[in-house]
This record gives sequence, structure tokens and C-alpha cells, in this order.
Amino acid sequence: MYEAFKSLGALSIAIGWASMLFLVFKWRGDKSMSFSRHAAAHKSAFLTMAIMESIFLPMYFVFIATWFVHAFQLPVIFTVLNAISVIGLLVAAWVPDVPGIRGEIHHRVCYPAYASMPIIALFLAFSGSVGHFARVYNVFAFIVMSICGVYIAHKAKTGGSQFLLLQGLFLASIHSAILITVYVH
Repeated sequence: MYEAFKSLGALSIAIGWASMLFLVFKWRGDKSMSFSRHAAAHKSAFLTMAIMESIFLPMYFVFIATWFVHAFQLPVIFTVLNAISVIGLLVAAWVPDVPGIRGEIHHRVCYPAYASMPIIALFLAFSGSVGHFARVYNVFAFIVMSICGVYIAHKAKTGGSQFLLLQGLFLASIHSAILITVYVH
């Protein structure tokens, strides 16, 4: 019954990365800018990313809430953590990271969205329904996200010379953890 939703995982992650790469190469900024700041720098970039995230984030959540949690027998809290992440990222997509109240709202919804992701990897690392390699990889992803997350949280408002790279590494860690969990047994 849920098998039809399995393909939404890889598809939504691929669309998300294609969108972020398009953003970074089409509307160039520098490595100290987050994906959100790249988008906020141009109205067309902001609208493109907001629309794309409004497509791929719900797809990703449908995949998680239907196929993924059932295939790996994950608890309800796993779905809740993913919902926190997806809702936070959706709100952040439509509230640009600009100075003022909008920027404050953007940051306040991003913190729980990003903070939930390492916990998601930790759940997978300790799930008995996940393959051995995937469990080990999820521990690695948790460590990488924790290190990157500390830097991101510390530099969120000011940026840093490697902010974009570390934010990309953070997101690649959770996305690869999900894909490895699905496709490597």
C-alpha cells in the first residue's frame, strides 16, 4: 500500500538539491552566505526557492510519514520531528532572511527545523529495523551535523567564511542518511 510513496524520497531530495544548486550558481553570492541569504538577495531567487521548497518539502514529508516510518517501524515521534523540520523550513522559505522582524522569524523557525535533523539521524542509528551499514552511517551523519550545526547556530546571523559549505554538508548528511537507510541494506 505504501510502496508507491517510496520514490518520493529520492525524488524530493533530488529536486531540493537541484533547486539549491541552481540558486547558488544563478544568483551568486559568496561562501559566507547561507542558502536563505542567497535567496533573499534577489526577489526572483526568493520566489523561485519558496515555490520549489513548497513542492519538494511536502513530497519529502509524505514519503517520511507514509512509506519510511512503516518500512522501518519508527515511532510517532520520528514523524513529529520530521514535521517540525518540514514546517520550519516551509515557513523559512516564505519569510526571507533579511534584517528586521522577518529575519528574526526566519531564524526562529530555522533553529528547531535544523535541530531536529541530527535527532532524526540518531533515531535511525538506534533503530533495529535499519541495516547495519545505515545505522553506522547515521551515527557518522549525526556527528557531522552536530559539528556543522554548532557552527551554523553560532554564525547564523553574521555568516562565516565557510557558512555555505557547512550548511550544505549539514543538509547532505541528513539527506544521504535517509537515502542510505532506504537503499543500502
